[in-house]
Amino acid sequence: MTARAGNSPAPLALPCALSPMAEECTDRSEACWALYRSGYAAGLDAGRKAADEELATLQREAVAVVRELAGIPPRDRAVDRAARERRDAHFAGLASRGHQAAIVGPTRGAGMGA
Repeated sequence: MTARAGNSPAPLALPCALSPMAEECTDRSEACWALYRSGYAAGLDAGRKAADEELATLQREAVAVVRELAGIPPRDRAVDRAARERRDAHFAGLASRGHQAAIVGPTRGAGMGA
């Protein structure tokens, strides 16, 4: 944007004017802009976190609706956790005994007549 003859552009509004450190800020000083950038970045991070939390809430609610419409009973988190621990213990035991094929699966060609 260029200024026309006789018109001066509007003065730059410094974002740090509302800061408690405003007395340290001079017109277009590096300290002022560093303060502005750090606040702007913190606002972006907070906004992203809020958006992620809202999306996660919406997804959990959508899953609950679909499960209810399908007649699927709600998951029991304690049962799921116990099953995961049993699986992890089982596969950890196989790996410690050298049964790598049981974990990774058959090698190429195994069971295919090769």
